[in-house]
Amino acid sequence: MLCLLVCRIGANIGVKSQFITALKFPLLTISSMKDRLKLKRITYGRVAMSAIPDFEIGLWNAWILILPLFLVPAIMSSIKKGLFKKTESVVSLSTRERRAFVLPKVVLILVFLYSIFLLLELGSIGFYIGFPISLLGIALYIIVSVNIANTPVDRPVTKGIYRYSRHPMYMASITALVGVGISSASWLFLLFSILFAVIHLMNGIFEERLCLEAYNSVYQGYLDRTPRWIGIPKS
Repeated sequence: MLCLLVCRIGANIGVKSQFITALKFPLLTISSMKDRLKLKRITYGRVAMSAIPDFEIGLWNAWILILPLFLVPAIMSSIKKGLFKKTESVVSLSTRERRAFVLPKVVLILVFLYSIFLLLELGSIGFYIGFPISLLGIALYIIVSVNIANTPVDRPVTKGIYRYSRHPMYMASITALVGVGISSASWLFLLFSILFAVIHLMNGIFEERLCLEAYNSVYQGYLDRTPRWIGIPKS
């Protein structure tokens, strides 16, 4: 009888022990996941870039920093019709030039679609470096758009930031994209940014020819005193 009682007590203790272990297992799993996530954030803090970053749809993904590059022109164009078609309203574009101006738009759309799934590495060193760079690019982009809006269609844009660069809108958008690439720790996104920059380098030459044809000596004087990309204008 005593042996039977001892066996039952032992069995109950064994069941309780298994039950407690079963309860603890999910908690240990959650704790382990948190530790892994924390370790991953620390790793990203030390290693700024990654060839294949994490992909997950979310509110604080890279798209939130790309969206202004679409919204600003749309809003400004709705306020002032034909705002970003100054030269096209004065001169005709060749098929090659039209394709050259369409190509960066296609690349930007692809970048935006990619950014929907691209996590911003919040709390990492890359984020603290890249996020301010991206905000600077967006701020410059807005200012440049205002400079364009305040210039009559029959005149070239030469005031504001255009005093220091012939193509500040290109510079602003490239700066924003590079900042996003750094803050999301994505080499692939930076590769897209470089492609975007190379296309704009070519487009800058086309655009200057068009403006020179449209505005003649007025634009020639602007070319003579203003750096192509960035710098101090000649007096």
